[in-house]
Amino acid sequence: MKIIKPNKDIKILFTGGGSGGHVFPLISVLKEMHKFAPDFQKQGLNLSFYYIGSNDFTLDFIKKEDIEIYPLNIKKRRKSWKGIINFFINIWSWILAYFKVLWIMPDAIFAKGGFESSFVIVVGIIFRIPIFIHESDSIPGFTNQLFARFAKIVFISFEDSRSYIKNSRIELVGNPVNDILIKIAEVNDDTLALKQTMGLNKDLKTLLVLGGSQGAQTINNLILDMMPEALQKYEIIHQVGTNNHDEVKRETTVIFRELIKNTEYERRYHLIPILNHSEQVAIDSLGYTMKVSDLIISRAGSGGIFETAIFKKPSVMIPLPWASRDHQSLNAQNFSKYKACVVLEQSNLKPNLLLDTIDGILNNPEKIETMQQGCEKFAKKDAALNIARLMLKELIKRYR
Repeated sequence: MKIIKPNKDIKILFTGGGSGGHVFPLISVLKEMHKFAPDFQKQGLNLSFYYIGSNDFTLDFIKKEDIEIYPLNIKKRRKSWKGIINFFINIWSWILAYFKVLWIMPDAIFAKGGFESSFVIVVGIIFRIPIFIHESDSIPGFTNQLFARFAKIVFISFEDSRSYIKNSRIELVGNPVNDILIKIAEVNDDTLALKQTMGLNKDLKTLLVLGGSQGAQTINNLILDMMPEALQKYEIIHQVGTNNHDEVKRETTVIFRELIKNTEYERRYHLIPILNHSEQVAIDSLGYTMKVSDLIISRAGSGGIFETAIFKKPSVMIPLPWASRDHQSLNAQNFSKYKACVVLEQSNLKPNLLLDTIDGILNNPEKIETMQQGCEKFAKKDAALNIARLMLKELIKRYR
């Protein structure tokens, strides 16, 4: 006997949080589902959306969407005495999640993985609510791998993930990319005109350094050490993360005052705390900075890789060596199989090696073309649409 019975209001509960990688794809899927709402209304059905996730910085992005939000104070596990306090806070958060899910009683749960989503997934299993899981990385995280067997469909971004997941229904869809980024990537704009509008030098090639939503301190240090030589020939847009911004700002001030001492070179460096998904042509728009860049330097998170592929940009991927189960290394290797990027390991990376690699790409038109073709073959711009379509197709079966 099924607990959940069909009604006129189809409720879909999203869960995630903890990092941009566990929230941005979720938002992309949500936006695609909103597009299906008019078609459902014609059939006398309403789509409504809910979110239960951790009360952290990712909540700011969720709040911009048309979705009902219920935050939880989820704490990461610690080995110190704080771990004991966090344990009881998380017990209380799980109890809240239980009653919130009970009150909503959704027709489906879409989980993006991570410790934060496990609170809702467990409750979903108890109430036998259909669960749909998306895995962004080549090697699934612990939460997704643990609960995959309970999911109706597991969506994966890389073919390698398949061997880690126990489920009879696995769909290779890619990692959802924000619809604004896809729109910007597809428009055939004049790149040189865009550069001028953004205050960039149209006569120089532009390097875009992406540290992710929380920044990448090691990459920041590499760029700072490389700056005196790199700014002689390139313009740099350096996204450092909000937490790292003030420190990097202090260091660059010293570099320009003591080492470079050239106001022209100083104008070629653009320090950005975080890039947003804005449709405005601006230096802090992720879409437009990717659009005008000639090469991207990035960690190898799934989000950054699939965004780079959408824009067909040559790239240098530097995997985070202590990422969970070293999944970033495998992400980068999968991307490099398409000859779409160059992978450099952080352990033996020096500023001169990074700059030599950049020069070797940008001074070789054939290599640039090969990398662009590799990106085109790798990209899956319809990932969010395909996830939304397959989920809703499963849900609509119960109304026929």
